[in-house]
Amino acid sequence: MDSSCMEALFITVDGYLTLLHLLGKKLLMDIATDREYRAAFEREEAFWLQQLIDVLTHCKICGYLLPGVDPDRFAPDLQEVIYQSSLQGTPYLVQRMLNYTLLRGLFKMDGIRYIDEHLKPDNLNVCV
Repeated sequence: MDSSCMEALFITVDGYLTLLHLLGKKLLMDIATDREYRAAFEREEAFWLQQLIDVLTHCKICGYLLPGVDPDRFAPDLQEVIYQSSLQGTPYLVQRMLNYTLLRGLFKMDGIRYIDEHLKPDNLNVCV
């Protein structure tokens, strides 16, 4: 199987997570309460949602996702989990592990192995 879709998934999810953590909890809370900033941020959120949908769809086409997984339905949930965790100040590494735990549940064994291999450099005790 072509693993480029899995690589793109990691780049996209990590990119979105990194962006939110760079903004920080305080700024995210300020944006959430200010109408003008919120409108601009919603455009940014729409961009990232489409990126998540596209990369999950690519993973489905590559044969990594389990049958019945709908990228159009899961991507908004994943985005909301990432956003809410960032808003609550969840540490980056904890949130990163949560994201990949959620993703592991959507993938066939080849996808799960790829996720676990990708996490090895973090020196975590991941079952492979």
